[in-house]
Amino acid sequence: MTIATIRPDGFPQATTVSYVSDGATIYLGCAAESQKAKNIAQCNKVSLTVNLPYANWDEIRGLSLGGIAGRMTDNEEILRATKLMFGKFPQAVELPRERQGDRGILVGLSR
Repeated sequence: MTIATIRPDGFPQATTVSYVSDGATIYLGCAAESQKAKNIAQCNKVSLTVNLPYANWDEIRGLSLGGIAGRMTDNEEILRATKLMFGKFPQAVELPRERQGDRGILVGLSR
């Protein structure tokens, strides 16, 4: 998935991230000191794209969405998102604990 945030200078910043979804909610992991987190803290409007792999232009398929992002604060939701992330990316369990602990961005999509 690619998430686009707004930098403090007003320019968009697009970054490829790993994600999981639960219904219409998309979760992604992001370090608190990352530029993405700083951008979201100052402007919570985001755009997302999710694309399937393709070999030629006729095969391009994807989804483009806009939404509101914010840091997760509810412990139950953090646990649910963490379980989803470890289920999709089992290799994340092997990350050092300090790298696992900062999964704190929740992206809730507008409809």
